[in-house]
Amino acid sequence: SELGFYRGVVGSSTSGEVLKVQQFNVTRLPDANTYRMRIVLGRPLNPQGNVAGKLRVTFEGRPASAPASIDLAQAAGIEGGELPFDFRYLQEIEQVVRLPAGFLPAQAVVELTPARKGVNPVRETFPWPLEN
Repeated sequence: SELGFYRGVVGSSTSGEVLKVQQFNVTRLPDANTYRMRIVLGRPLNPQGNVAGKLRVTFEGRPASAPASIDLAQAAGIEGGELPFDFRYLQEIEQVVRLPAGFLPAQAVVELTPARKGVNPVRETFPWPLEN
């Protein structure tokens, strides 16, 4: 997995700047329904300057019977449900989230909205992974 990570870091871009989620991990914490989310953002090694913007994560799953989604405002108390990012090559973002009792997460949707023109927004879906 490390080789794949570094290939993503040094990969070349043929058109425009490429911004992507290099890694997405979720680890269960001792408190009930509490998790540590770790996201590594990256882009090729030859970009000019930093890229900044907003990161949004939505947890999709279902409570007892109906599909539902929970954002970072609900899961972590983050105003507006967005975390800022600002980096040149890599940035690691860690956030503790607490999901409501009875919510069964199935996947996480990560959206990156760059502030600068010429960098495309990113939307990636990850199955709910757990590292114990």
